[in-house]
Amino acid sequence: PPVSWPPRGADPLALRGGEPARARATGAGLHNRSPARAPRCTWAGAGDDRDRDGADRQSLTWDEVRHLAAVTDYGAHTRTHPILLQCDDQRCAEEIALCKTELEEAIGLPCRHFAFPNGDFSDREVAIIRQAGYRTARTIDPGWNGPKADPLRLHAVPISDDASVDWLSVQVTGIPAWLRKRKGDGVTPTPTPTHGDPLPAA
Repeated sequence: PPVSWPPRGADPLALRGGEPARARATGAGLHNRSPARAPRCTWAGAGDDRDRDGADRQSLTWDEVRHLAAVTDYGAHTRTHPILLQCDDQRCAEEIALCKTELEEAIGLPCRHFAFPNGDFSDREVAIIRQAGYRTARTIDPGWNGPKADPLRLHAVPISDDASVDWLSVQVTGIPAWLRKRKGDGVTPTPTPTHGDPLPAA
């Protein structure tokens, strides 16, 4: 059946920080700094370096997750962050559906949104997401999402962890990601599409 857009809230901009499956707790001091003053090395120093153990814990407690639920919309990202395309049908379905169920049971609120681990997905994953009851799913395909966009294959605009406010305002347009993609494909960029339309396929 066709998928329709859910009603839009007052704030249509969704930001995803890190991996929701391991919601980071890296200290209030970091969150109070502007992006320009919180480079990647600061996050590594706070224990967000996957190659070494941090001095402090890296995950929120369930009590903290529940406390933040009043101001945070939690989305799913699978249970163990596998490459879904490499999972058999049963494991793929469990990773997608049980993540939603467990999160909803833990916080007592619906989990409506999903982000594909590493951005990898196929029609199988989209069908499982639809069956599990998610309203949206985000890819890492660069672009904007207009009214005709498939809510279970949403495009994204990559934002640098250490972006200044000025560079953030440029990256939010999606143009830098689009130019990088076009350059990587060896294609000369064509004129920028109108805001709200998906980016042209490379």
